[in-house]
Formats: sequence, structure tokens, C-alpha cells
Amino acid sequence: MRQIEYYLNTRHALRSLAPWFEGEQPNPFAEGKSPEVTVRELLEALALPPDLSRSTGSTFTHYADAPQAISLASSGQVIGPVVFESQGPIQGAIPPQTMSVEDFGTVRLEVIGNSLTVSIETGPELRFDLTEAANRIAGVVVTERRPLKIEAANGPLSGTVLIENLNCTYDGADLGLSLLRFWLVLKREK
Repeated sequence: MRQIEYYLNTRHALRSLAPWFEGEQPNPFAEGKSPEVTVRELLEALALPPDLSRSTGSTFTHYADAPQAISLASSGQVIGPVVFESQGPIQGAIPPQTMSVEDFGTVRLEVIGNSLTVSIETGPELRFDLTEAANRIAGVVVTERRPLKIEAANGPLSGTVLIENLNCTYDGADLGLSLLRFWLVLKREK
């Protein structure tokens, strides 16, 4: 059951389980509930821990359903969507990704601990704190869900990550990442 929930959750298809809970109290799919509350109540209704590797901590599911505008400098590049996904509901090592980006050379993206690290061959490294995003959505109920924006800078290089989908467990210290889908904006001062 946990693998089915995980599969549906990461594909924005969790609502296909809603008919199972019609007339039930509490109904995880009742109107006005945030995706985080829906997931938490669904897991509780199915008597499943939030994550097989951790029974403590909170499960977060964030997906953007509203646009976000961001200005670009003339020396900026947009990269995405970039997707990091663990293989199954138990978190494990997620392989890094590399790509060639005009004006920046080879860019390496890697999830290390609770950070997304962006390294470019012709400059410094950027570290984006993913716990900042988890802290921002913890216990917050919103109706319009914009991408989570995280910024980082190192010398002439700066960047913005716009997270459109984040599925993870978080106990206040460790982030157990299941899915991270984002757009990266890189800017370099000339």
C-alpha cells in the first residue's frame, strides 16, 4: 500500500483514491484540505507510517499550482525542469546530474544531505538549503501554491531555485527526499 501511495503521490494522482473515503470521517480528500493534510490523513487512515525508513517526522508534499515570475539578468540562464527522485519509498542516494549550459559550461547538480549543490566548471559552487523549503511549508495551509523559492549566492554567481514539487519526510534535522522537481535560474555578474 505504501508503494501505491508513493507512486500516486509523486504523479499528482492521489485523488484517484478519494472514492474509497466518501462518507468516512475524517475524509482525507474533503474540500479545503492542503495536500500535506490529505497525505497525513490518508497514511493514518491506512495505518501506514509516513515513511518506511522513519516513523518519526512529518511527511510533506508540495506541488505548485500557480505561476511564479522571476526576472533574468542579461547573463542569466534558466535550467529545468530538473527532477531528482529516489527509487521507491525508502530514501537512498540520488545520483547527481550534469549538463552543459551556455555561458556556464558544465553544471553539476547534486543533493548532498539537506542541500542542493550546484557546481559550475568555471566558477564557484552554490548551496541551496532544502530545509528552508520544508520549514516554509511545515504546518502552513494555503489555497494558492506558488513554487517555493530558495536563493543562494557565492561571489559573482547567484541562483534561484523554484521548487514546483517536493515530497519528503522531515524531522527538523534530516530531510528524507522522495521527489524534488525544480527550475534553476543561474546569474553571473560580469
